[in-house]
Amino acid sequence: NNLPDLRSTAEDLSKFELDEKLLSPLIKQQTVQGVPVNFLHIVAGRDAFPGITDRTLFYNTDSELEKILKQCQQVFAKQAELLKSAGVGEIFVALPQPPRHPRFVKFSLDPTTEEWSESELSRDLWPSFTGLLELRSLQRLYTLQRIHKEVRPTSHIYLATPPMISGKASTSELLMRALFLSVSKESFGQSLTDSLDLALEEVEHAMLDPRVAKLGPSVISRIFVHFVGELDMELGELEQRFTDTISSHVGLRGSDIIKLCVDEIEVKVHRKAGSAIETLRLSLSSLGGGFLKPKMLREFPDPVTGFPLRWEAAKEGAALSPLEHPHVADRAALSRYQAKRVAARRAGSTYAFDLPGMLQMALTMKWITSTGSSVSSPREGRQGGGARKRSPSPRGRGSMTVPSKIPEGVPKNPLTAVELVMDWSKMELIETERPEGSNDVGMLAWKLTMKTPEYPEGRVVILIANDVTFQAGSFGVREDRPEITPTCDSIYIPNRQASEHPEVPQDQFFQKASEHARKLGLPRVYVSCNSGARVGLVEELKPLYKIQWWDPSDCGKGFEYLYLTKDDYEKLPAGTVEARKVSEGGEERYILDAIIGEGLKSTEGGIGVENLQGSGLIAGETSRAYQETFTLSYITGRSVGIGAYLNLGNRLGQRNIQMVSSPMILTGFSALNKLLGKNVYSSQDQLGGPQIMVPNGVTHQVVRDDQEGMSAILDWLSYVPKDVSCLPPVCQPSGSDPWDRDVEFEPSLLPYDPRDFLRGVIDHDGSRKRGFFDAGSWTEYLEGWGRTVIVGRARLGGMPMGVIAVETRSVERLVPADPSNPASCEVKEVNGGKVWFPDSAFKTAQALKDFNRGENLPVIIFANWRGFSGGTRDMYNEILKFGAMIVDALVEYEHPIFIYIPKHGELRGGAWVVIDPAINPDKMEMYADVDARGGILEPPGIVEVKYRAPQQLEAMHRIDAKLKELDAKLEGSQGAQKAEVEKDIKAREKQLLPLYTSVATTFADLHDRAGRMKAKNVVRDSVCWKDSRRYFFWRVKRRVLQDHMIK
Repeated sequence: NNLPDLRSTAEDLSKFELDEKLLSPLIKQQTVQGVPVNFLHIVAGRDAFPGITDRTLFYNTDSELEKILKQCQQVFAKQAELLKSAGVGEIFVALPQPPRHPRFVKFSLDPTTEEWSESELSRDLWPSFTGLLELRSLQRLYTLQRIHKEVRPTSHIYLATPPMISGKASTSELLMRALFLSVSKESFGQSLTDSLDLALEEVEHAMLDPRVAKLGPSVISRIFVHFVGELDMELGELEQRFTDTISSHVGLRGSDIIKLCVDEIEVKVHRKAGSAIETLRLSLSSLGGGFLKPKMLREFPDPVTGFPLRWEAAKEGAALSPLEHPHVADRAALSRYQAKRVAARRAGSTYAFDLPGMLQMALTMKWITSTGSSVSSPREGRQGGGARKRSPSPRGRGSMTVPSKIPEGVPKNPLTAVELVMDWSKMELIETERPEGSNDVGMLAWKLTMKTPEYPEGRVVILIANDVTFQAGSFGVREDRPEITPTCDSIYIPNRQASEHPEVPQDQFFQKASEHARKLGLPRVYVSCNSGARVGLVEELKPLYKIQWWDPSDCGKGFEYLYLTKDDYEKLPAGTVEARKVSEGGEERYILDAIIGEGLKSTEGGIGVENLQGSGLIAGETSRAYQETFTLSYITGRSVGIGAYLNLGNRLGQRNIQMVSSPMILTGFSALNKLLGKNVYSSQDQLGGPQIMVPNGVTHQVVRDDQEGMSAILDWLSYVPKDVSCLPPVCQPSGSDPWDRDVEFEPSLLPYDPRDFLRGVIDHDGSRKRGFFDAGSWTEYLEGWGRTVIVGRARLGGMPMGVIAVETRSVERLVPADPSNPASCEVKEVNGGKVWFPDSAFKTAQALKDFNRGENLPVIIFANWRGFSGGTRDMYNEILKFGAMIVDALVEYEHPIFIYIPKHGELRGGAWVVIDPAINPDKMEMYADVDARGGILEPPGIVEVKYRAPQQLEAMHRIDAKLKELDAKLEGSQGAQKAEVEKDIKAREKQLLPLYTSVATTFADLHDRAGRMKAKNVVRDSVCWKDSRRYFFWRVKRRVLQDHMIK
């Protein structure tokens, strides 16, 4: 701000003279008498610490620094009057320590005591950085602790502790403050991404500091970047570039944003506005409610100090609430939001009101990916020769180039969320707008209108979520209190007319929201984070009840009953207890028979069986919703009791995505340890973590964090129609596979990974061999369960399809040991490839049900089964029942089903029976590759039954010339000559038998070829593997449209 300053160099601070001659330039320029606004800068030679030789660490010079501080204070105190006459208010001392960055100290004049003292806040900051980083403003609001570590000179991080509010500690904050010294219009986007990457790196390092680490997820992080240079950009362009770049980069780094608890990203810039320079603050912030909501403010600085004085909305007509000011003094207002957000993080989850914003961020990234504007470079594998590696997943975490401008065609507001609330008087859901966190029940719902790449015009999804910050997300009731009519003896009897008004369950909110989605045929997504059915006791009775002991002098003999005195009983509202009046020793008592808790504060929302009744309500609704529309559950944080068992995330909702650190349990491990009488379990993950729920088929997909979970939800929805009456969405993103191409991967006779022909593979020479489906469209589900069968969803020429394939390799099935049973041990079972086992048969049936209900997907089954496993254990584990479930699922299937026996595949015996098109001839079609096989038994097996050795010998004697010659000799020979001929015949038969066994096997195999299958009309056509993609593209398209027209 063009304030006067003076720079001086002192080769040796001990000999530095601060005299009138040195300060004369400032004395002459002093215009405002008595106002110390001038600066004095002193540089202490080329090396201020000549005695310190170890410069490996930045702070190795701390001991010498303390001596220099005392020396400087003495000099400044001695010349206090001279400094005052020069109007010096601040003195900066630069202390070089090559090869490291210099040390800096700042001395300020206390206006009350007129003494010079060091400003610890400014230590090791370049002189102008204290103002540029706005540390003085922060110091008024927080107690700041510098996180001491060697950092970049332009980036500094502080642990900020706000003052207590109403005697309660506020949420601590990690403040990342950085400067970007040069920026231009052309480099603005890249500078934003670079500064954000740098800031996230610094925050991650700071999280390791013990002072921060002990706070865990209760600390929030705020990032501030000040671009010091001037930008020549229009206001609208500046805002658009900031929003596009930061939003897309936050979407890319969403996992890091969540892990580091980043709740605000603020950028301060200076823009040329005609002949003037204006200061703008652009930010994405969750502090005032919502998830990283954008805003832009115009700042008006003090003309003398340069510090901010006030702010206003940069756009005309835009409202600016007090909570949107950069330095909010109303900590209580912010604390209301942050306390809930921190509570959700402590539960291992995300605040429910942030979910729509996170979905919007994930949707923006999905749009950017679909337009081909981001380039992914997988980190794994080599591009050239070397070992063969898998095709990279389309959701891999490779490096990406984020565009500084959202590409054309991407909607500016891809998601609109309208909250649904219950009108309890009419028992109806209504759309409303209300402040975040004002819910009075622990369940929330939104109507989301999303413009996705599959539905650019928009689709509607109903999102339901537990609010874990409201009574731990437990399931309870909100009661409609009936009138109570006390009888003459004060026993609780409800008024009949009043009791006809049912209780209004909190669970009924869930039921209504789910029913709303079901009746409209809309997808219903449920985010589960709860503690099960709400439990409690009537707290008001705890200080009132009395005990009637059998022997008052010896409590060890037990007690007879609990009771209330007459005075206490009469103070309670009617309906609080069921009690009978007795007289004991002249005292009137009311013996407690049952505690009702009617009308008391502690029972609002339910405390017992009424909550179980509500849980039954939502269990039934969830089951109906799965039958009638698309349901998907996402488990975050934890899911307990009814939340895990009935749901809702579990078997009734069927489709389930689980975050890796979010267990689904019936009872906590501590309660189980008490039940068992010993410490058996040490964590909830042992009971319901992914290592349990993935192998048992409860969890379809595992994600690392909530941002990845939101992306997984959108990915699943991309295969799902917008309502149950529509066809699945056909979508071919930019640069997608053409339908008119060969299937380049060739299945072999040896065991191979069938995923290679589904998604494609990069071969050992680095060349990509494309698979059956569109590149990047394959998503596998239920990967860890029933591993001899592979199920997932993919696109064929843009058309979504359900996919079932067969593992050709042997796989291991792990059965964990039960910690509560010392005799149990971990068991590993080897399951052979191309065979249905109980779990994989169940998986096949379950996948068919999922594809059919709500998803409306055509299905292709790459049939390559030799049959069912019929061993003792498998028969005991109900292999027959699960095989029959496959038939049931096919009978119920309402969409086209294509069974294709791939190249070198085979389908035999019972495996053929359970997927034969005769099961559902209107919907099922079977095809076979020209090199596929189908039959009852495998050729060696049928040879043992129908082409045994005697018949093989007959063939030898009919075909082999030598045997024919020997047979002719045998007819005319006698005695010893005959015996010799017979001996030769036996030798020849023995020699030829292996060859003719092979011949017989080939003969049997000829009966299993595609030509016979087609001739017998058991397959519709023989399709060459290389051309199968083209063939099925047209066949699937025709059948889907044909069936839809018929409906």
